[in-house]
Amino acid sequence: MIFQHTWEKVLSGEKTETTRWWDGFPYKLGRSYAVQPGRGRKSVGRIVIDGIRYCLVSGQLPYYKEEGFESQEAFWAALRKIHPGLSLGSHICVYHFHLQEEGAPWF
Repeated sequence: MIFQHTWEKVLSGEKTETTRWWDGFPYKLGRSYAVQPGRGRKSVGRIVIDGIRYCLVSGQLPYYKEEGFESQEAFWAALRKIHPGLSLGSHICVYHFHLQEEGAPWF
């Protein structure tokens, strides 16, 4: 899973959720995924998906802290930078995860 702008927050544990534009559920509950700082870049760790929610973008983004941001405004600005076409009412998936311990099996 690519975390181009936030991979360091994933590794520090500051980020425990990621919002992705809705395109089905490409990531599966209970599965382990590589943390990549960019497309084609070497993995820097692994995460395990603990929860998945489907929702619409609204004016309130109460889970901004789980995304590793200090405010809803900062989170919204980052979302718009990562997903330029994202707007109120857009369909999104929010994946909750934990950092997988080094050496733990992944499958």
